[in-house]
Amino acid sequence: MKKLMSFILALVLVFSAGSYAFAETDERNNIDAFFSTGEIPETLNGIDQFFTILTDGTISFDIDSALSAGYAEEDVVFVSNNIKKMNYLLTEMDGYLTPDFSLVIPISGTRAVGESKIVTTWYGLTQVYMNSDEAQDLIDELNAVGDIIAISGFLALLPSPYSTLVGFYLYGTSMGILIYRNQVISAASAGTGIIMNIMDIDGENQTVWFTAQ
Repeated sequence: MKKLMSFILALVLVFSAGSYAFAETDERNNIDAFFSTGEIPETLNGIDQFFTILTDGTISFDIDSALSAGYAEEDVVFVSNNIKKMNYLLTEMDGYLTPDFSLVIPISGTRAVGESKIVTTWYGLTQVYMNSDEAQDLIDELNAVGDIIAISGFLALLPSPYSTLVGFYLYGTSMGILIYRNQVISAASAGTGIIMNIMDIDGENQTVWFTAQ
């Protein structure tokens, strides 16, 4: 785990030139509706026909065939980078692939309401599920800090081991805690646990928002 933490912290520094933004209410609802149906961005439709699962359980992506089929180079690179991240976590963590090539990493949580897991996709969406106890822990931590915090500081607020795993996906250098605190409180009000949604837009920019499970 220490080796993984060191690697993830290095990635956060490498990607620190990127940025992410809070999704405004209408935008967030549109994004949430888009992904909740399991849809894939139009430019990536069908590209998973070039995926195969290898004997070691990782995903192989036939990049040359995808390019020959007419997919844009930037889209192929984006998907390839996402798969590389997924394959790394598959080899380092106790995760598994679903039939649609999503990676699920179960988290050992308390016997509270809601699930504890991380689901990440090859098309850029990662969803961090925290049960009701973990959601309350996050709210308590957010209430104890100021309105702006460094990414490293935010990661430290997340319940263990989420801080390690989420660091693999977040870009940027700082974030507005006030906005996220309000989202977390609203999402947690249902008492069913929360989902931290991280949408990687293009490998450099992200949108982060919280919803109820």
